Amino acid sequence: MQATPQLTYMPRTHHRRSLGSQLERDRLEQRAVRVRKVIEALRERASARPGGAPRPLTAAIEDFGRELSDLERRLRHAGGR
Repeated sequence: MQATPQLTYMPRTHHRRSLGSQLERDRLEQRAVRVRKVIEALRERASARPGGAPRPLTAAIEDFGRELSDLERRLRHAGGR
């Protein structure tokens, strides 16, 4: 008589992520890359203007900087790869 394989319960560990959490992390990483590129382009534009950048341009850089800080915080909270 053959022994029946016994099923064991394997609890989720923090090392294994659900598909949803991995997709969310990927989305955040992609957004952070895009925001970094936008900030870089805006800074180049600001530095190319004689007499300094106009206030709306510096405000846009600051806004994107805050968004990037938030994205990086969320990525840290989501954990590393």
